[in-house]
Amino acid sequence: MAKKRKKDILKYREYKAIMLDFIFSKTKTELDAWATAQVYIALWNIITAATVMGLDTCPMEWFNVDSVSRKFDLEEKWLVPCVMLAIWKGSPDDYYAWETKVRYNKKDIIIKC
Repeated sequence: MAKKRKKDILKYREYKAIMLDFIFSKTKTELDAWATAQVYIALWNIITAATVMGLDTCPMEWFNVDSVSRKFDLEEKWLVPCVMLAIWKGSPDDYYAWETKVRYNKKDIIIKC
């Protein structure tokens, strides 16, 4: 941050302490859940941007993590995949793209508190 913002690194001493405190106070399971949540924030921004650009998307979970990690050499980059996103330009000839969508009624899935 200091280098990118061209600031004295000492200005970030307190921030560094807060971040390290956060990280070292969590279990691996808690950190994995936090990291995954951060990925989903970015994922939904990408999906929104793709939609605005007229592209279709499909997020995918429950894939073979080991296979994907090997395919893209993720382990050596200290990365663990938690979601994949397919992005494509749909065909105007796609019959199902123009069919009426079948969804649950909003009142059955949204709970007002």
